[in-house]
Amino acid sequence: MKLPLKLSTTQAVIGGIVLLLIIIVIVNWNVWFAKEDEPADGAPNPTGGAPTGGAAPTLPPVSSGLNTALELKVGSRGEEVKWLQKLLNGLDSDNPLTEDGNFGAKTKAKLYYIAGVNSTTLADAAGFKKPEGINFWKVFFPLAAKFS
Repeated sequence: MKLPLKLSTTQAVIGGIVLLLIIIVIVNWNVWFAKEDEPADGAPNPTGGAPTGGAAPTLPPVSSGLNTALELKVGSRGEEVKWLQKLLNGLDSDNPLTEDGNFGAKTKAKLYYIAGVNSTTLADAAGFKKPEGINFWKVFFPLAAKFS
């Protein structure tokens, strides 16, 4: 038994609009309904490390002996990588990295999520900002995201 499905043009348009609105709500849910118990922008991170929120992370003090111009990429090791991991954890604490000083796949993935790059220096990392939810264009239309 086959049931006929007849939709008028108006019904189809309304259905399409409703579907589009549902997608917009899902994509922006984390932005619109942020947790109220999160620290304010620039507030110190209770676990240490870089500040949370939209404030830019800080560079290590010059007296620390860290090379802020050193290119950090997969395979890099040392205190510079440990500091980068602290900065990344301060910007996105949902899935924290182990601050072990080894630049591996997880550090690369978090760096790409936050900054869209596969390698960086500490000087460049100081300018990273906290991600603000999912970028619809970047997820569904990567080429269009470059022009938005």
